[in-house]
Amino acid sequence: MAIDLGSRRIGLAVSDPRRSMAFPHSVIERFERSGADRAAIAAEVQETGATTVVVGLPLSLDGPDVRPPAPQRAAGGEKLADASWHERGAVR
Repeated sequence: MAIDLGSRRIGLAVSDPRRSMAFPHSVIERFERSGADRAAIAAEVQETGATTVVVGLPLSLDGPDVRPPAPQRAAGGEKLADASWHERGAVR
């Protein structure tokens, strides 16, 4: 499952069984309540049976983060490994 954390919505995508293409899955409206976003994402991960979760970390064309990475890393929780994936060119 791929996660695109926005300030108002969280976009979710899932891949085909060969992990060669990603397809839109759903959109979660952000919650004001602490932990609710994480619970909603966890429910979607469990429902889809995803074995890998990738959280997008947007970078500008010259490399620096375009928004603070703290929300992206915090959404994953302690059990996720930190593996950044540059989003540039991922979507056309």
